Amino acid sequence: MSRHDAPQLSVIIATWNRPLALARCLAGWARQTAGAIEVVVVDDGSEPAAAIPPPCRLLRIAHAGVAAARNAGLRAARGEYLVLYDDDLCPHPR
Repeated sequence: MSRHDAPQLSVIIATWNRPLALARCLAGWARQTAGAIEVVVVDDGSEPAAAIPPPCRLLRIAHAGVAAARNAGLRAARGEYLVLYDDDLCPHPR
């Protein structure tokens, strides 16, 4: 992927066994209109596995804690700017 194809912002969301909170969080990010945003969800071993809508990217790792999940998301992110975001927060439309 060339630099010009990369999203401007990568949002990394670590989650573990909170499907309703994650759904609200992702709905908030889906309403964002400011620039090219990549949403990377790192499922830290949830049972059952987290379900996410496209175009979000899902990484599933064995349960190792929020720090390990965030680090996995940071490694996978393609954006110029990186944001670590909690799954129980919901961004306001912009």
